[in-house]
Amino acid sequence: MPIYDHKYGGLDYFRVYRSWAGKEYQEYVRIGDNREAARREAEEIEKRLDSEYEIYQREQASLPGFHVRSDGSIRGLRRVTVARDSRAPVDVLELRINVPWQKGVKRTTISIATHGFEEAFSQAINKIRE
Repeated sequence: MPIYDHKYGGLDYFRVYRSWAGKEYQEYVRIGDNREAARREAEEIEKRLDSEYEIYQREQASLPGFHVRSDGSIRGLRRVTVARDSRAPVDVLELRINVPWQKGVKRTTISIATHGFEEAFSQAINKIRE
């Protein structure tokens, strides 16, 4: 939780701090007689900054540059050979999609042997778009 007790001179404050995209966002809430009310106000500021950060993340995730690296590879997509006991090795496209505003990472594989490379790649790109 980025809410800190902050003291400036003889005055007490709650400092609410976030940073993204190379910018810092901070606001101060003066702690007066009612510490609980000041804490609630700081939590409201924190919620607002969290929602602004999520909006920023969604905007970034909608940009092609977020998914395509400078070398042309696609983030979260790789071709691997899966070898399991008593089965023949299978080529698959492995997807590891990190959705920034959700907890956890989505993972799936698409079989190249079943769909062919072009169709498997097309399905992978569609899943990344989702």
